Amino acid sequence: MIYRRTLIPAALVFFVSFSSAGCGGEEFESRWHDREIVIDGDASEWRGTEQYSDDDKGIRFAVFNDGEYLYMCLSTWNAKTQQQILIRGLTVWFDAKGGDDRTYGIDFPMTKGPGEMRGLRETAAKDRAQAIRDLLVKSRSEMVIGRSEDSEGQWMFVEDGKELGIEAVLALDDRILVYELKVPLTGGDLLPFPDGLAEGGLAGLGLEMGKIDMGEMRKQMQGQRPPGGMGGMGGGRSGGRSGGMREIMEEELEAWMKVRLAMAP
Repeated sequence: MIYRRTLIPAALVFFVSFSSAGCGGEEFESRWHDREIVIDGDASEWRGTEQYSDDDKGIRFAVFNDGEYLYMCLSTWNAKTQQQILIRGLTVWFDAKGGDDRTYGIDFPMTKGPGEMRGLRETAAKDRAQAIRDLLVKSRSEMVIGRSEDSEGQWMFVEDGKELGIEAVLALDDRILVYELKVPLTGGDLLPFPDGLAEGGLAGLGLEMGKIDMGEMRKQMQGQRPPGGMGGMGGGRSGGRSGGMREIMEEELEAWMKVRLAMAP
């Protein structure tokens, strides 16, 4: 069942239908920050407030704002989506003019390299659960901010991003992968909205899975594949086991939406 609390951006369905959405960007309203939101991987304060919630497909998405920050939470218990985010990485794009231009991106988690994947496969051959724990640890410690079509952005530890007002976390909460992000709406050269974005303003928001060079990956991992591969992340309440590794690695996945900031009550 899909709960339609506000206009639901159809582009979000790409996370669970695994098709190339490429939507031009439907508009939906953020919610005013009326509760304490801690970026800690615990999604309990978000429940019941999501702009998009589909328990059958295993995904929830919510956005809040106040006069200073934009808060976002994406949670999924779909095993395939979990693996795609953890292995391929996820970029959240911001367009301060409300369009779909890649003017400012945050890569978190970052795309895994061949060496990391080889190590994960070796661990998975012995202990699949430990491989997933290792993958999660590797995924949540570093990020790139300020990436654009013209710039590779700036690498930093996630902890250091807090000095700029950027907070990000990735965690497993009862087999649900929880992604939380907080970014300033105030101006600044290293921030998503360099001239600031006021209450009621319109922001473009894009979600894009990372891309992996499968040819290079195969060369470096040749002869390292353990029987059975990585498998799923435990399945959760729905979503089943993942599809083949090729499908997980190679699908083109991107979606855009327009977020209208809430006004103070």
